[in-house]
Amino acid sequence: MLGHLLKHEFRATGRRMLPTLGVLALLGVLANLSIRMLESGFGGTLLRILMGLFVAAFFIGMTVAWVMTLVLMISRFYRNLLKDEGYLMFTLPTNSHALIWSKLIVSTVWFLATALLIGLLMMLTVANLGQMSADDFNAAFYGVREVLDMLYQLGVSRSSLILLLAELVVASVVTCLTTCLHFYAAMGLGQMSANHKGLMSVLAFIGISIAFQILASTVFSGLVKAGSVDLIVQSIEDLAQSAPGVVRVANSSVGSALLLEVLQGAVLYVITSLSLSKKLNLA
Repeated sequence: MLGHLLKHEFRATGRRMLPTLGVLALLGVLANLSIRMLESGFGGTLLRILMGLFVAAFFIGMTVAWVMTLVLMISRFYRNLLKDEGYLMFTLPTNSHALIWSKLIVSTVWFLATALLIGLLMMLTVANLGQMSADDFNAAFYGVREVLDMLYQLGVSRSSLILLLAELVVASVVTCLTTCLHFYAAMGLGQMSANHKGLMSVLAFIGISIAFQILASTVFSGLVKAGSVDLIVQSIEDLAQSAPGVVRVANSSVGSALLLEVLQGAVLYVITSLSLSKKLNLA
């Protein structure tokens, strides 16, 4: 059933996200051409103003794409599960977990797709691809290889670099999932209120944020009192004296942050699931 839910969700969200990303890609190309023309002094005053507007429109478009992704993620969950459509969705032969994951997976895919496209377009904007030859691309490729070879010679293992890259990729996905769950949990709690559901959702969002901050501060204070923080800092300073140590510190830091993000996401998922399992005031 999850597959059918994902198929339907991708179709519904794709109607908005694909045109949005397509327009953003077009603006990125126009911005790149405009920057190249402005650098060469091409055109008169009006044309240069127009090219400047293309560049501004591209940067505005990046913000709009992020906002569109965020708004779509919130609205799909709210309308499909917490409004009138929820009566139909909860009669489907599936459980609340499949409903939640269908929203989570699709929203995460669009977040990552938007981030990847923006990253590529930013590279396109700063790179003069029209004047780059095959030798330039080869030089860039071999430059990366030289850096990696230098790291290997300093004692950094290939496995540690692969682990760091994998941790960063997984951390990106988990962060997207946790971000979605933060909104979902807040909306689920707010919807259980008889009145002012929107206001209660906002308050729940703020309350959850404050609760996690207090918990983090409490844990950190406990570590400080126990002297663990000084030991950790000293260990990091010792490790950072060598290239392999720096990579190990990076691996440990990303891994610790990932673990905390997973724990936070698990708590938010439980809140969301329990909220949907209870009798909601769908309206």
